[in-house]
Parts: sequence; structure tokens; C-alpha cells
Amino acid sequence: MSLEEFAKFNNGEILHNDRVHNAKTTSKGFCFFDLKDYNPHEAVHFLSGLVSFDVCAVFEADKSKLKERWGVYAKPTQRTGNFLFDLMDLYNHYDRRFTATEYCTTEYSNKDFKLIKFSECIWDQYDILEEQKELKWIEVDKNE
Repeated sequence: MSLEEFAKFNNGEILHNDRVHNAKTTSKGFCFFDLKDYNPHEAVHFLSGLVSFDVCAVFEADKSKLKERWGVYAKPTQRTGNFLFDLMDLYNHYDRRFTATEYCTTEYSNKDFKLIKFSECIWDQYDILEEQKELKWIEVDKNE
């Protein structure tokens, strides 16, 4: 999510988004994934170019506020470390896709979603993700 959206969420504002996405998806508004389905390492690859990587947030959500939908995303390619081979693989398989379950809502706030942890500046951590390590998470105090 963007820094602006994250700040508004933390300030207790009700966030609104009625956007119908120009992609192969049935979602409208804000989209979320279940952490059990996709970890941030995977998501960075298939969400690149689609979302802001300022902040990655993990929420506990009121599921009654979410609609289960689906979206079609580019299937990430496995890097070998050989630039030429990786480029050819990307070129030859640019059309690989998969369908992901996603959850959407047109509005949410910190009254409906409890922030569990977050990580900032995801692009700056890209090397960490390439080594399949965890992002640098900031845990939120459970008593807040």
C-alpha cells in the first residue's frame, strides 16, 4: 500500500475506493490476499507494476467486510542467475498466468482491520526477498 493510505489508516480515517480495475479480476476497490495463500516474497513478484510497495501490511480483518473474488496475475519465473537464460525464459513464457483468490472491499478503517505487523520500503528490501528471506517486520503492540 502507499504511504498515504497507510497514514490515513493509522489516523483512523475510513478509506474509500470504488475503482473497477483494468485487469482480469472480479474485484472492486481495495484488494487483499490471505497470508496463508501467498507470502510477501511471492506477492512482490506478481504484484510488481500493479500496486505500491511503500508498505506491506498484515491485518486481522473483519471478514464480513470483505468479498471473496479472483484475479489473474503473471506467474513469476524462477531466476537462475544467468542473465541471458533468465531473459530468454521470460521472453518465451511471458504469457504464463495463474488465478489467485483475493478479497476486496470498497471501504475499510482501523475499526474493521487490526494491524498486526508491517514492513516499509519493500523495494529497498528486494535483495532480501530474492534470497527468500523475510521482510524486516515491525510488530504492532497487541494491546493497542
